Amino acid sequence: MPADAIEPKASRPFMPGYGVSESEEGLLPWGWAVERLVIVEGAAEIISDHDFLRPVWEAYKAKYSWDLTGESMFAVRPRTAFAFIEKPQEFEGTATRWRFT
Repeated sequence: MPADAIEPKASRPFMPGYGVSESEEGLLPWGWAVERLVIVEGAAEIISDHDFLRPVWEAYKAKYSWDLTGESMFAVRPRTAFAFIEKPQEFEGTATRWRFT
C-alpha cells in the first residue's frame, strides 16, 4: 500500500445467524488482508493501454514464465472487502469488513 494511501475502515460484517461478534476486539488488520485473498465488492475496469501494461506483462513473464503480451487486464476499484479466519473457533471473532471511502 502506498505511503499516502488511506487505510480502509475495519468493522464487523452484517451476518445474522452466523454468531459474528459485535465487538471490535479481534478485527483483522488491513495488512492481514493485503497478504491474502479476500472477498471484494467494487468495480472492475478494463485496461487496454499497451504502454501502461507493458511493464506488467514483462514482470508477469519474468515471474511466471507465461507471456501475456497483448492481453488486456483489469483494475479493481474496491468499495468493500471481507475476510475471516476459516477455523470454526476463530470465524466469529475475526470476520472483518473494510470500507474504502
